[in-house]
Amino acid sequence: MRRLPLVALAGLLCAGAADAQETARLGVDVAVSHAATTEPSIGVTWHLGRRWALRPQVQYSHQEYQLESYSFTVTGVPGGAPSEPEPSPTLTSERWGGGLDVLFYLGRSPDLSPYLLAGLDLLRATDSEGATESKTMGKGWQVGLGLQYGLKDKLAIFGEVGLRHDWADAESGGRYYSSTSTFASRLGMRFYLK
Repeated sequence: MRRLPLVALAGLLCAGAADAQETARLGVDVAVSHAATTEPSIGVTWHLGRRWALRPQVQYSHQEYQLESYSFTVTGVPGGAPSEPEPSPTLTSERWGGGLDVLFYLGRSPDLSPYLLAGLDLLRATDSEGATESKTMGKGWQVGLGLQYGLKDKLAIFGEVGLRHDWADAESGGRYYSSTSTFASRLGMRFYLK
């Protein structure tokens, strides 16, 4: 069973080898994805031939939120005084991950190129609020459709829509498992190096 992914990858590499000398291109992708969260990513698109491409990618985000402090006044009670402001918790979120997509171009033109995509990815997230911390390990798959529009010879924009399914294993005072399916989209730019 473990040999099946290796055989499939070997088939992909061989399928594009015939015309790879003429059409091999390497591009750097910068994109923003939207599924459950909005995550920026950077990747490399390696065209194996006219129809096939591989896209390994990584993503990282770090966000800190400072909530406003609050206080209240007790009214209607003799001697009611304002309360001391409560300390403001800081929420911190850090996410990083990586994945690999396979793209199959339905047609190639300098201007407009539609494609199908399928991919796998991994995600690690750490969220904390004060002394409370939760860690999540996730994995998922996606399938979808994409459209690439060439602006210039070495610059293109692309958009993708599809279905993703994610599994998460979270730890925050106990273990929690979740499984979700969502519609996802991605917009980005691709800069070709050659």
